[in-house]
Amino acid sequence: MDLPHIYSNIHSSDAQPPRFSELFRGLTLQLGNETTLELKSILSRQHALLGRGTCVIQASGPEDWTNKYGSNLVAKISFPPAITKPEGEILQAIIDIAKKKKQLWVLNRLPDYIHHERVEWDHGNSGLQKRLVSLLQELSNIPYEERKLEILVLRELSPITNLVSTKTLAPAIRDIFKCYRWLYNEAKLMHRDVSTENIM
Repeated sequence: MDLPHIYSNIHSSDAQPPRFSELFRGLTLQLGNETTLELKSILSRQHALLGRGTCVIQASGPEDWTNKYGSNLVAKISFPPAITKPEGEILQAIIDIAKKKKQLWVLNRLPDYIHHERVEWDHGNSGLQKRLVSLLQELSNIPYEERKLEILVLRELSPITNLVSTKTLAPAIRDIFKCYRWLYNEAKLMHRDVSTENIM
């Protein structure tokens, strides 16, 4: 990720730091498949350890992605525990189950994920996380849960809070419960973070 340009004009007398929601605007994020995304506004940010909370950023891709997926994309950047299965793999498993069971209605209610990757950002035994594991173990026998950087690119969705009429909200709520029941019964998955911000 190209970060040095965030405050490139900060030394001029009339320059102001960017608003937080615009912190990444104009920067680029190069994915592992060499696709480059242009970042825009931050849509949501998890209040967690500084620099390690999940962040969802509007983005646009190259012309071939725009033609195929549209121009409204988001990059979800998170730092899940290293032992967990990547979110993109979970989504793909759900898609495969729905196709195998010929329950294709589910596919229309899943987020359109375009790309996912998990980045090894702390290599070897000398990295920061390995040193933390060793230090915490030595000082107080406190376990440290190692994490990895995960990037998930999806089509941008609108939160359910945008629906304000009963005519549109009622069927959406019905479909949400139907999908969560299907995930639990058929895919053996339980979503553990159901909130108005996560229901699209």
